[in-house]
Amino acid sequence: DVIIFNGAIQYTPKKIIDQLAEGGRLVSVFTDVNQSCDTMGKVIKMYKFEGKVSESEIFDAATPLLPDFEKEKYFKF
Repeated sequence: DVIIFNGAIQYTPKKIIDQLAEGGRLVSVFTDVNQSCDTMGKVIKMYKFEGKVSESEIFDAATPLLPDFEKEKYFKF
């Protein structure tokens, strides 16, 4: 099984990881910033094996951030 997001995300929600089948893969562009189309992110492939998820970077890519996949904002000194 494969899960592919057609936009950038800042994190992968646990409920999505839980849906990933054993031996399944998840592919998306990950970014740490609120981005426009010209901000680069990394395409990451996640793979689930024996209940654990591993990640590997594939290449750089730019795509708009998907709504509802942004990290919660918090105050930090």
